[in-house]
Amino acid sequence: MTRKKSGPIDSPRLTWSAFVAQVLEELGGEANLPSIYEHIEAGKSAFIQKKVEQGLDWKTEVRATLSGHADGRGQDVFRSTGRGWWRLRGVPISDRMVVDEIRKTLRMLRKVKDIELDRIKLESHLNERNRESRDLRFVYRMKG
Repeated sequence: MTRKKSGPIDSPRLTWSAFVAQVLEELGGEANLPSIYEHIEAGKSAFIQKKVEQGLDWKTEVRATLSGHADGRGQDVFRSTGRGWWRLRGVPISDRMVVDEIRKTLRMLRKVKDIELDRIKLESHLNERNRESRDLRFVYRMKG
């Protein structure tokens, strides 16, 4: 992913969501949190400097903005693509995202398989216990 060169991201009316959207746009529409932080730090934005002077933790604000405006919440500007990766809504899915989604699906299928195996083992164990119980009742009736 190549970075787009642009000027400083500053405006008196800039919101956190607009600021973060601009950063993601400059990073090609998709980036992970460390890349987003690095890009913001390198940009020396007056917006961020002002927030730091106000005592705000800008990294926390960036994360809150991403999650608060993603996947149907808030203005729904961003999409979480897993493991700290974010993209702008409407940006096509990358190969990395497809691979991550396949891995996530495989992990889920392994868990389902393990749960199913555990269920089968439990069912088998209960059937065995029921069989033993029936055998004991039969023996008890035969003795009685």
